[in-house]
Amino acid sequence: MTGRWRIAVPLLVVAFAATALAAQDAQVFRTGTDLVLLSVSAVDSKGKPIAGLDRADFQVVEDGRVQDVSVFSAEPQPISLSLLIDTSTSMEMKLRMAQDAAVGFCRRLRANDVAQIISFDS
Repeated sequence: MTGRWRIAVPLLVVAFAATALAAQDAQVFRTGTDLVLLSVSAVDSKGKPIAGLDRADFQVVEDGRVQDVSVFSAEPQPISLSLLIDTSTSMEMKLRMAQDAAVGFCRRLRANDVAQIISFDS
């Protein structure tokens, strides 16, 4: 048995024992939320932003039921996002355009925004 295996076997035994103990003492964690954040913007019939709206100007309906708007802010809020770019061969002719669009989008992010770019090809 090599030195590498002498180290790995005890770790596997400890990991197995921890898993077995966790299965015996399995606890169920359930949670829910009473607050859902919605980011919205309003535009007029010409596509121009409408400013100066407040809580009374909005109505949120879920499954046909009006929901209470308990928190309202007219200030821009930071965003957190993942931007996925398809780099597979099917995008060969369009990849440069997609990359330019991603760069342009990221340049518009504000100081408190968080973003990551992920490429995938399969």
